[in-house]
Amino acid sequence: MQGGDVRTPHKLVNHVTSDDSARNSWLAPILPNTANKIYVVFDFPVTVSMIRLFNYSKTPTRGVREFGVLVDDLVVYRGLLSRHRSVHEGQTVLFSEHMAAVSANLTKSCG
Repeated sequence: MQGGDVRTPHKLVNHVTSDDSARNSWLAPILPNTANKIYVVFDFPVTVSMIRLFNYSKTPTRGVREFGVLVDDLVVYRGLLSRHRSVHEGQTVLFSEHMAAVSANLTKSCG
């Protein structure tokens, strides 16, 4: 990335989902034949019931198309991420059948 670029990886979990400016975005490098990977490591066992993702919305032709979620090196989800028309449109991947608990958290910002 260029020096001074504000689109840095720590923005992936900064809990800001209603800002379409670059200062709250992450710009992944585009390298030939190379997939971008993001690792989230927990120091102790945790239960993840859902992941909420917000795709790039400034330019419709950019952003994530295909993605996967692995847990302990096993694929638990593989799918497509919608191209969002606005920063307020997140896509949720559910890992729970307890809909009451999931519904209670859908309105909260997920990082």
